[in-house]
Amino acid sequence: MNAEVFEFILNKVAPLITRHDTKWRLAISAKERLAVTLRFLATGESFASLSYQFRVGESTISKTVSETCEALHHALANEYLKTPSTEEEWLEIAEDFHIKCGTLVDTEDADHRLVEGTWRKDGPGRPGNSSMAAKQIRDKLKSYFVTPAGQVPWQENYI
Repeated sequence: MNAEVFEFILNKVAPLITRHDTKWRLAISAKERLAVTLRFLATGESFASLSYQFRVGESTISKTVSETCEALHHALANEYLKTPSTEEEWLEIAEDFHIKCGTLVDTEDADHRLVEGTWRKDGPGRPGNSSMAAKQIRDKLKSYFVTPAGQVPWQENYI
């Protein structure tokens, strides 16, 4: 992510995540709160690892990531994440997902019984949900979310 995009996002969420200094401690800046959250979302690093990198406690990282994700959703959802409003739109999305990803996810049949997705099947080398099978599913989902049917409007500008 370049600096311009970071600043754009920061300007959107800063009013929601800015905290004030107290007599006992200095507040973590909105810029650092956003940086921690984006690092977590981009890398999946543990809170312990982020705690050492940013010199902030693990519980503070946990709370910061949670609050900042809520703020990101609140600030960006209306503009960038259109939620389908009709049943037809939902069905179209479901059909596109099913075409691209097959039966990866669990579903229900007409009698409300669980129909297990392929992610639960045995993977190569060991029974259950193996890491190889998980990687294949991740790659399949990734390929879906970079197609026109699965991507969000602003995504193309930042990949």
